[in-house]
Amino acid sequence: MIDSIRNLGLRNRVFLTILGIILLVGSLLYFKVQYDQRQALHNSYLSIAQNALDNRSQHLIIRIENLRNQTRFLSQTPPVQAIARAIKNNGFDQLEGNSRSIWEQRLKDIFKAFLQANPFYFQLRYIGVADNGKELIRVDYKNDQIITATGEQLQSKGDEKYFIETLKMSEGEIYISDVTLNREFGVVQLPHARTIRASVPVFTPDGELFGMVVANMDIGPVFDLVMSQIRPGIKGREFNFQVQLNRVG
Repeated sequence: MIDSIRNLGLRNRVFLTILGIILLVGSLLYFKVQYDQRQALHNSYLSIAQNALDNRSQHLIIRIENLRNQTRFLSQTPPVQAIARAIKNNGFDQLEGNSRSIWEQRLKDIFKAFLQANPFYFQLRYIGVADNGKELIRVDYKNDQIITATGEQLQSKGDEKYFIETLKMSEGEIYISDVTLNREFGVVQLPHARTIRASVPVFTPDGELFGMVVANMDIGPVFDLVMSQIRPGIKGREFNFQVQLNRVG
């Protein structure tokens, strides 16, 4: 009888031990499966986000490339050099036989037409290196209106990073700025405009740096387009974008 009780107790202990091992292994397998599923889901979300980012980032690359090319084009329009010639000759361009004011009006007209045809741009400027980077021409697109700055509305931009960096450029180079919030007279513009700038130095025929043509583009809509594709795939994740492109030729 005593041996039977002992054998029963031994069998119970063995059974409980085996049961414990089975439960432990089962728990480990359960958590392993859960981990693998979570990891697979996580990788799937990352893949979705990466594909969306890759696809939509092409819009950003194309937009910046257009900014670069179009700013170069604006800097090569005839009034840019003519204004430089006129300023250096007491307000008269002997080469074309026109006054500075005529050439300035022509450049304003070009800037206005460009802004009307390119809604992502909201400001075009021709800035001289003299007078601490004083604006010679500035045309803005605000509230569905084209506005030309005059008199005291023209600002000095000599302390701005893009101005300082453009002074270091050689002929043919273009400076692309970081993305920042646009400011006017030192105050952040409202509503916020996430701005990227392209700046092209302007040299006289004898190689003297005279000024620069600067184009401001609101890059915000492109960022929003990227974010709209990523957010549905990964809830709760936020992606911060910062464009920082160095000087390029």
